[in-house]
Amino acid sequence: MKSVVSEERKKYDKVHTDSEYGCGPRQVDDLKDLKLPFSKRFREVIEENDTALDIACGGGTVLTYVDELGITPTGVDISKNAVSKVNKKFDTYVASASELPFEDEVFDVSYFLDGMEHVPVEIEDSALNESFRVAKKYVCHAVALVASSFNGVALHPNLKTYDEWKEKFDLVAEKFGFELDMEHFRNDTIHVIYKKKWKYL
Repeated sequence: MKSVVSEERKKYDKVHTDSEYGCGPRQVDDLKDLKLPFSKRFREVIEENDTALDIACGGGTVLTYVDELGITPTGVDISKNAVSKVNKKFDTYVASASELPFEDEVFDVSYFLDGMEHVPVEIEDSALNESFRVAKKYVCHAVALVASSFNGVALHPNLKTYDEWKEKFDLVAEKFGFELDMEHFRNDTIHVIYKKKWKYL
């Protein structure tokens, strides 16, 4: 397992030597488009809470957007080169999504956007569990269902169907006391938000 994480770290340290990787506007442009159901609900969730964790934060573009909405989020990424691009106002950590360096339920919201498709199958269960473990109220995921590469490096080793991802999300959500808040499919990407069941709050 450690070798898988090590190889992923090497891969993303290499990819993030490109100053532009992880800093593009596409993801934030989508999140700002409130005509999109996921984007509208994501904003509502952020605005009604106080703390958030950005898993696989890359260069920090979503951190900046969430900060503009009133929360100063924390970021974590497997690559030290990614974290080095993030604005120093944010607390950031270098760690694998499969081994988050935080206590249980320490953030109101965790979000892992365009993330799980990057996670090798060998550690997908750990990463998915971790995203729910650290969240107190909401968990947000967006997962691409198609392949992608950057400068010849394959970025999406973990491709599944919509139904396969949804089944995995539902099982882990139930384990941690969450239920589906919303789901949306757009641009070959599954978007889901889970909320803590009221009896566990």
